This record gives sequence, C-alpha cells and structure tokens, in this order.
Amino acid sequence: MGRLIYILVLLLALALSSCISTRYLKDDEYLLKNHSVEFQSEKKKIQGAIGDSDVLGLAYQKPNKKFLFPGFSPYVFFYQTGLNHYDTLKFIKKREKLTLKYDNAIAKNFNKEKKSKRLLKKKNKKLADIDKKLKDGNFFMSIGEPLAILDSSKINRSKKQMTLFLNTNGYFNADVSHEIINEGKASEILYRIKEGTAYTIDSLVYNAQDSSIMNLVNESLKKALLRKGQRYDQDILVMERNRVYNLLLDNGYYGLNKDYIYFMVDTTLNDNKAFIELHISNPNDTEEHKRYKVSKVNFVTDIHKNYTGLPRSEESYDGVTFKYYSDEFSKPILRDRTFLKAGKYYSRSNTLQTQRQLSNLDAFKFININYDTLGNQLVANIHTSPLEKYQLSSEVGLEMTETLPGPFVNFGLRNRNIFKGFEWLDLSLKWGFEGVVTTDASKLEQSRDLSVRAALVLPRFLLPANRLFKEEIGKYNPKTTLALGYSNSKHPSLYDRSTSSMSMDYSWQNLNNTQFRLGLANISYINSVLDADYESYLIEQIKKGDNSYYLYQPSIVTSTSFSSVFRFNLDPVKFTKGAYLKVFGELGGTVLNLFGKDFLENQNLQQYQFMKGVVDFRKYTSLSENTTLAARVNIGVAYPYGKDKLLPLDRYFILGGSNTMRAWRYGDVGPGSYTKPDSLSSEYIFSRGDIQLMGVLELRQHVFGRISFSLFSDIGNIWNFYEVEGMEGGDFKFDRFYKEFAVASGYYLSFDLTYITLNVGVGMKIYDPSRSSGNSWVINRLTGKDLIGMGSNSQAFFGIGYSF
Repeated sequence: MGRLIYILVLLLALALSSCISTRYLKDDEYLLKNHSVEFQSEKKKIQGAIGDSDVLGLAYQKPNKKFLFPGFSPYVFFYQTGLNHYDTLKFIKKREKLTLKYDNAIAKNFNKEKKSKRLLKKKNKKLADIDKKLKDGNFFMSIGEPLAILDSSKINRSKKQMTLFLNTNGYFNADVSHEIINEGKASEILYRIKEGTAYTIDSLVYNAQDSSIMNLVNESLKKALLRKGQRYDQDILVMERNRVYNLLLDNGYYGLNKDYIYFMVDTTLNDNKAFIELHISNPNDTEEHKRYKVSKVNFVTDIHKNYTGLPRSEESYDGVTFKYYSDEFSKPILRDRTFLKAGKYYSRSNTLQTQRQLSNLDAFKFININYDTLGNQLVANIHTSPLEKYQLSSEVGLEMTETLPGPFVNFGLRNRNIFKGFEWLDLSLKWGFEGVVTTDASKLEQSRDLSVRAALVLPRFLLPANRLFKEEIGKYNPKTTLALGYSNSKHPSLYDRSTSSMSMDYSWQNLNNTQFRLGLANISYINSVLDADYESYLIEQIKKGDNSYYLYQPSIVTSTSFSSVFRFNLDPVKFTKGAYLKVFGELGGTVLNLFGKDFLENQNLQQYQFMKGVVDFRKYTSLSENTTLAARVNIGVAYPYGKDKLLPLDRYFILGGSNTMRAWRYGDVGPGSYTKPDSLSSEYIFSRGDIQLMGVLELRQHVFGRISFSLFSDIGNIWNFYEVEGMEGGDFKFDRFYKEFAVASGYYLSFDLTYITLNVGVGMKIYDPSRSSGNSWVINRLTGKDLIGMGSNSQAFFGIGYSF
C-alpha cells in the first residue's frame, strides 16, 4: 500500500507541475481560469429552457483545456516549453535560403523539363513544412495552446452573442451582465443572466395565397411543430418552415423557392405574448405555384457508353422506359427500386429514396436523377453507370480474441449481377493467428484460424409475393443471403476444431437506418480433435457432473435467430454522441426435425436445444469539445434445455481480455464466486457461463494529434443456470448474485492509425468475488507494479479498435 501511495504522490507532483501557471503572465495580464453562468431563475433552468452549456458555448474566450482533472492543463506547459525554444527569425531565414537554393537549381535545369518539375515539387514540399512551422510553431507548440489571457473586448462580444441567443429562445427582455472575480493573477468570469419572462405563442396562423397549397398545409397540421402556448423558439420556427417546404416538394411543387415561405412575428402584444403567421406567397403576377406531375420516367442503365450514330434500345416495363445498349439488368428489380411513377405528383422524398435504393443494389458507381419540364409536365431521367462485374479485394490487419493480437489476411472476390437479377456472389478466404497462453501459463503460443465462405446475396426476399408487396418492400433494402462456409481453428494444447456451415438470412432496414436480420436457418456440423491430455482431463470431469467433454464431440447445431440494431443520433466515426441498441434472440435446435433426433443419435452426433437472448445498449455523451463519457450495459441469457444441459461452445458467455473486465485474462472471470483451484488442470478451460451481466463506464479524452487517453471502470460476471459439482458458487442465485459482481478500473492510451485504432492500457482489480470472504476487496492491496500492469492484481492489455 505504501508503494501505491508513493506512486500517487509522484503523479500528483507531475500534475501540479503542469497546472495552469500564472508565471508566464506579464504585469498587466490576468489568466482566465474559469467562466460560469448564474441564472436569475433557477426554476427556468431546471425546466430545461436554457442551460449552462448552451450559454457558455457562445463565449468568444474560453479557459484553457483541462486534462481529466480541474486545473490540470499540460497543454499550456507544452506550448510555453515549445515557445521558449522557438525562433521565428530562424525559420524565415531558412525559408529564404531554401527558396534561393531551389530557384538557382531550377534555373540551371530550365531545359530539362522532368528534372525542373521534380525540383519544383521538392521546393514546394519543403516550403510548406516551413510555413506550417511559422504558422503553428514547433511540435510542442502545435500540441499545446497559449495561455487564455483575460480580454475585456471578448467579454463584451460574448455578452452580445448570449443576449441574441436568449432572444431567439423567447427571452426578448433578457439582460446579460458580468463580474470578474480575481484571485491573485487568476480570474473567473461570472455571467449573470436575467432571463425575464419568456414569450409564448398566443396566436398561430398559416396563410397561403395558393388555395391548393393552403389545403395541403391544413391537412398536415397534426404534424406541425408549433403549438399555441409554446415558448417562442426560433430554432423550432426554422424546423417548421423546413417541414412545410418539404411537404410541398413532396406534393408536386418541383423547384419551389424556399424564400416564398416566411414567418411574420409580432411581439408587441401584452403579457409577453407572440403572434406568429407562417405565410406562403405566390410568384409575381401569378395566382398559384406550378404543380408538376411526372409524365414519363426514363431509365438509362449505361450512361457511360456513347456509340455515335447507334441509338440505344428502348423497352417499357410497368410505366418505366428503359434505355440501354446491352440488356444486362433485371427490369422488375429496377422497377421495384424506382419510386417515381408516371401520372403521380413529383416527390423529392421519392427521388432521394430511388437514388438510395438503387445505390443499395451495389451495381452502379454513378446514379443521377434529373428532371425536364414541359409545361406542367415533368420528365424524370434516371442515369446510371454500372460497376465492374468482378471486384477483387484484399485486407491485411490485426485482430485479437484472447491474449495478444496477431496478423490476418483476407482475400475476396465479388461477382456482380451473376444471374442478371442484381445478385452477387462473394467468395472469401481468411487466414490469421494470435498469441495465446499455454495451459500452464508459462509461455505464449500461436492459435491459428482459417476460414472460407461463399455467399449468394439476392436483392429481394426469396419467398412467394405479389407485385404490390415487392414494390412496397423495395423501400426497405430487402436482401436474402444464402451462405456456405468452412472454418478451422487450432488452439495449442487444447483442440483442432473444424466447422462446416450453411445458412439462409433475410435482412432489411427502415428509413431511419434501423437494421433487422432474420436468420431463418443456420446449420453447422462441428468436429474437434482434442489434445490427449486435455481429453483425459475432460473425461475425468464427467465424474464430477461437468459435461464439457460433450462440447467437443461431433455435433450438429441448428438455430433460428433475429436481431435488430437501432442507432440514435450516433456518430459512427468518433463515437462522441448518440446511442446504440442491439437486440438479439436465438432459438437453437429448431431445424432438428429436418434430420430427426433418432438419426442424430444413430450417427453419434451431439445435439443442442437452447434459447439465447442478448441486449446491448451503449450511450455516448459529449462533455466538452475533447471529452466524452461512454457507457455500456450488456445483458445476456442462454438457457440450455437439451438432455445434456449444454450450449454449443460458441454460444457461451466469456469475459476478460482487452474489451471486457480488463483486469482479468480472457476467460478468467467467474462463473459467480467460483474459485479456480491452483492447479495445472484449472487452466484448461476458459470460464464460461449461461448468464452475463456487464457494465462499462469510460471517460475518454483527446490528448493531441491522434492520441487519446481514457479512464474506465468495468463491472460484471457470468453465471450458470445449473449447479455443477466442484464448481460451488458458479450457479445463479437471486439471494447472492448481486454480491458476485467483479469490479475493475484502469486506463489506456489510444492511437488512431487511420485504418485501425490501437489501445495499450492497464486494468486493475478492485473487487474479486472469487476470493474468500474478507479478501474480495483488492483495492487496498494494489501496489506500484499494479499501476503499470506488472502486479498480481492487474494486467496490461493490448486492444484493437474502440472497446465499444
């Protein structure tokens, strides 16, 4: 414990040395240490009308960025360190010297075009590097930031911006003042906001000079965003204007100018009331706007081809005129993905949906939709250019399952439009290996994985359906996937496992990009060759009621599954905001009737019957420009109801490693409070369970460049439904499961290498339920070695990609 305190004192000393310092200030300068907001009415603030972050985000001057803790800003230290060693004149002279050098060299080689171009390119590159240093400073200056020195002119600009913001939110009588609180050379700005009474909508009128437009607007008022009695909010007014504009564009008003739609607001009424009129005016000298119906739909499938003097063939199908030099594509499929119809009013939504669904066919590299106007008629022209029929792909990367990452290579071949119905055939081959710990944990060995797969993807549901259903379902990007696969996994000292599989899946997505997948049938044949010592160990375990031996017997696994993925304003690149929810359900043994249980037993094939469900929820909250709070909750249950009460090996839940419960090795958590015996045989089997409860909380902060730092806390465990002899505490019981959550904390650095993100960190045990009563709390036994992942109560880990 003493060593841990010593380390913490050193870290604190480092933090204090990097705290924002006033020693860099001149006599007449003050450091802007903090800024805050004080509202006159706390009630309004609690109701969510205006919040601190809404107002402070408008300030023209902000305090220096903090790193994890208040007052800790290494960025100023970095900047000042770089500034002390930065000489602007040196770079100016270097630039002049370099310019003269290359100008002379170019002049000497003016008659040698290639060499002159090469010299010019080198000159521009080197000058760009110098210009960057002149603009951003040296390395330490570029990753740091200068001191935030108090600037009164910026305070006044901030107050004006805040007042304008309050006005647009209905607080037309708002007043913003400020107070500067000094503590030595450090200052804090306190913005005092008197919001006053918010203006509310007293009367709301929609007025259109065009009677047809007025009828459309009236019919849509149930969807209006403005309501009588609502607080005035300019953002909602803008949204309502956009709603009406899009409504008209979807009902024939092609080319409508948005300027014809505007609000008239009167706030001169008594009692803080506002009169609002949304007005839609007509073009000059006309009584109505032009409303267009689509008169014809032309579809050119090979716009990239142009044979002079040779016209394209034309063929009409269900209201669409197809034009092509070569008849290569299925017209029924194209018609199902085209939502423009002759005789119907123009719709921008249908235009965008057509473009989106044609793109989902993965057949065209270019899709353009334009319109020609003929009086009140509109001709829709869809122009596409196909992708190459064959596409080769290759990928080299790193992946990790257990202990250490290992390389993999992946080769793929796609054959598009294989049966002229927009089907595509994907062939893939993947090979890789990883580092795993041997059974006695004394050294690392390699595990090897090889897989091949052939998948036929059809852009429709493979089932009987009428024309209307096919057209309607085309909006949801339907796909049917038929796949065959083979994989082989070799784990040193344990097994050599081969799997042959076949599956049929339906997938689709709605307009909100929520994804759904129905695994109608998945059938796998699994065969394993066990290491002799491992096989002997498993046979011995049968006597204790552990049937794990049967997991490695030749088996048939069948299942039907369903999953859906919901994304709520999710940033899919940086994961700094939004939420993610995945729901998965699986019923195993459903296809056994295709074989019959007697057949499986006669063939000595292990069979499984089970139910499995998983809910995975993730939430990302941006705390500041550089800081994100990420949270995850994962709940999983897999219930085996076959005669052996077993799940297929890959259906169990396993915790530990670089992504979950990071203070434990992969497979070292649980089940429950079970304590593994300190023997060689205990290393043979990864701890696995039928039930999983897990939560993660991470504070992620961008440091500089491509480097981020994160603090995390993990909590969770796995349990079994059934009690196993010799594995006391491993089964789930309501009266004690809440006492059996393992807890870990730690940190890691992330390196964004563009194509992959590498994580290096340390996980430390806080609470270990497998230890005897009174010893479960491990935090008081952490040492300095544990802080760097070399102690007995921690582990260093290496991961790839975001943990979630």
